[in-house]
Amino acid sequence: MNRIMSSKLTAVLFLSLALLLGGCGNKKTVSTPITGDWKQYKSTEGWSFKYPPSWDKIEDGFIKETSTGKSIFFQSKVTNLKEWEDWVKSEGLSATEAKKDLVEEINVKNRDGRYIYSYTIKLDGSETLIETTLIFDGKRRYKFYAVIPPVTMEEFKAITGSLKS
Repeated sequence: MNRIMSSKLTAVLFLSLALLLGGCGNKKTVSTPITGDWKQYKSTEGWSFKYPPSWDKIEDGFIKETSTGKSIFFQSKVTNLKEWEDWVKSEGLSATEAKKDLVEEINVKNRDGRYIYSYTIKLDGSETLIETTLIFDGKRRYKFYAVIPPVTMEEFKAITGSLKS
C-alpha cells in the first residue's frame, strides 16, 4: 500500500515539476493553447486535428517530435452507438486485465454532441503513465493515447480537443 501511494505521489510531483519547468505561462511553448502556427493532420476520411509545429514525423496512426520522442497515437473507425458502447466496455476491461493501475477515475463527458471518455493508467511495476481519450461523434470512434511524460498533459488535451470530424 505504501509503495503504491509513494509511486502515485512521485508521478504527481514529477508531472508538477514538468509543468513548472515547461514554462506553461510562456505563449511560445507547446504547453499553451493552440496557436496559429500549429499544423493540421488531415485523414483521408476528412477528420482532422492540430499538433505543435515542432512535431515532425507524421504517419498514419501517430505523430511524433523526433528530437524528444514525444508521440501521440491515434485510430478511427466508422461505428454506430451500439458498437461504440461495446468498444468502450472492451477498452476498460483490457486495461484491467493487463494489470494496469487506473491513476484517476474514468472521466466521461458529453461535449458538442460527442461522447468523450478519458483515463490515465500506470503500467504495472512502472512509473509510466498512459493517457487515453476515446471519442464518439455519432458516426466514428476515435482513440488517442500517449505516454506521459514526455508528452505533457496540456499538449495531449490540446491535440485531442482540436479534433474536427
